[in-house]
Amino acid sequence: VSLPLIVSDHTLTAAYGANTSIGRPPLNISDPQHIQRLSKDVLKSYVDSMLIGERVVVAAAGVDHDELVALAEQHFGHLPRSATASSSAPAIGQPTA
Repeated sequence: VSLPLIVSDHTLTAAYGANTSIGRPPLNISDPQHIQRLSKDVLKSYVDSMLIGERVVVAAAGVDHDELVALAEQHFGHLPRSATASSSAPAIGQPTA
């Protein structure tokens, strides 16, 4: 079992609860062997690989577009655009095509 899969299972359970179909992991995450393998470095590596601009979606209704773009830039602008950051990737608030 890979550590990213274990981290993903823990994340979904924390976000949605163990009593939901998406939050109920296929692995037995309560297994002490799995939990012992998790470390701060493993969690940081997982978050860093998943929390990139191309994976973030900001959606809103009833909000001024320019204000939303400014808030998205403020809170998410520091994220790399992709795992292989490309200068051709659209900036926040710019249509993709």
